[in-house]
Amino acid sequence: VLPVSPDTLFHRPHTFTCDSYTVIQIRLDTIRRSKVSWDSFIEFLTAEMAALDIPRKIDADTIMYSTSNSSDKFSNPFNGRAISNLLEFDAAEAEAARLQAEHDEIEAAKPPKVIPEIQYDENGDEIPPKPKKKKEIKAEAEARKIDVERYQQLMTAHHKAEALSSKVRNSKAAHSIRVEHVA
Repeated sequence: VLPVSPDTLFHRPHTFTCDSYTVIQIRLDTIRRSKVSWDSFIEFLTAEMAALDIPRKIDADTIMYSTSNSSDKFSNPFNGRAISNLLEFDAAEAEAARLQAEHDEIEAAKPPKVIPEIQYDENGDEIPPKPKKKKEIKAEAEARKIDVERYQQLMTAHHKAEALSSKVRNSKAAHSIRVEHVA
């Protein structure tokens, strides 16, 4: 978790301030990397508004954000759920990446499968391979079971990250917030 202050969360100078609201560009990457909670974000935002000499309270329920694609349209709420979804998405992506790296490492360390050469007798008939011992069969089954479980965990992590990705598609592109002033 990175050290955070209003200086690191908001771009300056601010985009626009009037009697009813203020538009502030946010540094979403810093918010995500530092894992700022909603309550902490509101505290930093309140301090930032005080630094702008705006003595009014903030109505946290009316904070809206715009994306970098349409920075003048504030149609999406920026709230605790948006931040927690972003943080959950980041954690899910990190977990999927960790599991993928672990899986790739394990698969790369496995010896290549050796296909036994077919043996023929003096008549030209194929000699069947020797049957495997029970210990070998049991060990192979256990290894396959572990591989399947690992792969299921990997796919579950990728699926979770993908599902959360659609939830945070717009909020990942948050560029500015509009903060309504309360009289």
